[in-house]
Amino acid sequence: MQRPALLALAFITAQAAAAAPSSPSLSSLSPPSTTHPTPSDRPVRSTGLRPGQRLVEGQLLIKPGTAVKDPAAFVAALSKDARAPLRLVRTVVLDWLLVEADGVATEDATLALIAKVKTTKGVRDTAAVWVWRAFATPSDPFFEFMWHLDAIGARAAWDRTQGRTANLVGVVDTGTVFGHEDFVGKNAAGFDFISDANTAADGNGRDADANDPGDASECSPVSSFHGTHVGGTILANGSNNVGITGVNWNARLVTGRALGRCGGTNVDINEAVAWMAGFEVNPAPTLAQANRPRVINLSLGLSGQPCDGFTDDVFRAVTQRGHILVVAAGNDGNNVAVASPANCSDAVAVAAFGPRGGQSLAPYSNFGPEIAVIAPGGDQGADFNQGVLSAVDASVSPFQGGTPYSFYEGTSMAAPHVAGVISLMLDVNPSLSKTQVTDLLKSNGGSCSTCRNKPTLRADLAVNAAAGTQLTTNPGDSCTGTGFCSNGQTCSSTVNPVCQQDCTDDADCDADERCANDVCVPRGGEGEGEGEPDVGECDVRRGNMDCNSGSGCVERDGLGECVRGRDGDKKNGELCESNSDCGSGLCDRGVCTTTCDDQGCRDGYRCSREDDSGVPGGLCRADSCADDPDICGEGFDCSFSSEDRYVCAVGPSNYRGFCGAMPMATTPVWFLALLLAWRRRRR
Repeated sequence: MQRPALLALAFITAQAAAAAPSSPSLSSLSPPSTTHPTPSDRPVRSTGLRPGQRLVEGQLLIKPGTAVKDPAAFVAALSKDARAPLRLVRTVVLDWLLVEADGVATEDATLALIAKVKTTKGVRDTAAVWVWRAFATPSDPFFEFMWHLDAIGARAAWDRTQGRTANLVGVVDTGTVFGHEDFVGKNAAGFDFISDANTAADGNGRDADANDPGDASECSPVSSFHGTHVGGTILANGSNNVGITGVNWNARLVTGRALGRCGGTNVDINEAVAWMAGFEVNPAPTLAQANRPRVINLSLGLSGQPCDGFTDDVFRAVTQRGHILVVAAGNDGNNVAVASPANCSDAVAVAAFGPRGGQSLAPYSNFGPEIAVIAPGGDQGADFNQGVLSAVDASVSPFQGGTPYSFYEGTSMAAPHVAGVISLMLDVNPSLSKTQVTDLLKSNGGSCSTCRNKPTLRADLAVNAAAGTQLTTNPGDSCTGTGFCSNGQTCSSTVNPVCQQDCTDDADCDADERCANDVCVPRGGEGEGEGEPDVGECDVRRGNMDCNSGSGCVERDGLGECVRGRDGDKKNGELCESNSDCGSGLCDRGVCTTTCDDQGCRDGYRCSREDDSGVPGGLCRADSCADDPDICGEGFDCSFSSEDRYVCAVGPSNYRGFCGAMPMATTPVWFLALLLAWRRRRR
């Protein structure tokens, strides 16, 4: 089945804006009667819940002061005395009573009720119905495909908190498939802000139904259900044995439907944003303060456009009320300075990295000084499953026989990871301001080799920093997916990496360990890894191709041996300086490559046999793409390498064609948008 096309959602054309019916201007966005404290004024509520704790809302356990013959009658009388709607569920062990309170739907209200009932006559003790979990790893069957959550250290963040139902996140997008199996109990509020009935595709203009009916059109023949995919990344139900898990397992969703067929106007989008902050927007009812999300995700935009005055004014007003706007940077491989609204001063702009982790920017991602953080967006150039897995309607899903999930790629997929992490940060410290949040994301991020000192998203570090604690590891702790280890430790490069104590000699290690390759390993082992021996013979001319993952080929006494921890961290197609940079151990013409071994080479490469490359099995050698950048295969772009030549490599491209211009630099923006939509199919 053909994948839905790229966020033509982000394709807000002047024609669409002109065709839309008149909508309230910024001047009509008047504040409601209630006032909103700024983040510095907002008090920190003490709920009694520590980070990571969960309870069943509306349920409590009661221990009567004396034995009771009729538990139901006891609870009925207690309900009157406590002036609370209590009813007996059943008697449990040791004469405790499991009781339910109708209409009590939040953790805070449940804790308050438990405290109140405890002081009521005839009650000996009360307790909450706590949710205990053995591990932070969710039970959802498709979690194994969600490489992007391990890439940001989500498991360690979940050890701190999995969020609460009081956490609200807003998504301004195509709407939500509310009937999705992973969105049960998620809908906090919603409104359809699309003014034009044809764009809305639901038979009318603005109304209270924010459900996504699909956006198939001349811009994209298949509906994207983009908003559901974005929302699923942020807050799909976690550890419920269904589908996937979101970054914040327990948060609830506020939906502003503003994108339909071929996108949406900046009027509809900005009024959805303003509505979420409590401004009055006709004809939507003013959103109650309890339903206003602190974090609002916008995986949308327009290339070639500066931040317009209307959007800038709305973003400023919303931010001043304490809300945080997370915005996708765009997928044109261009400077984010010309991608609106990510280029607006109050936006938290998010770029994307691919499945290789935070080591390099995704080839399609916009970039520039406006970027706050880089998050997983996927890269499906080589493998469809290397996108970001999240929720969609089953009608468009090729995944697992049509289950309602699919892999998408793009900065649209990166932004909701950041929105989800920010919601977890606010769960452990709700007093944080937008500036404090962005500072913590930047100062507690991972590294990216091609991102000019911009950090990658690290949920574990950011959430712990927000809570005022420091994440630490002990030697032997897993660093799978994150690469994080405490100071003085190194994450091994084995298949299942662990933290290892740094050393200079054996005296730095425990008695049963020795120092090898600058880390402590059990005595009897060689190199990095948990004391594992060398793993076979190899031919040094073939780099690391004869060795298992996590080991490299070194020459000893004229023979090649595979040794743990000797492979580089760059993947095939990434630019390199020497063989030691590459996991394959083969750096040729400034790009990491591999052997042919009768398997052929990708587009832009040719098999140079042993007689002219010196590599047994042949070497996939990059041809020059200086005159024809189109020779590169999908997912690869023409880039200038350290060998003073242009080669096909993992992006972003730095190709400069005739007179130093980017290819197709004079092509109209609208044509580029359509071309990307059909050829790359990113979100």
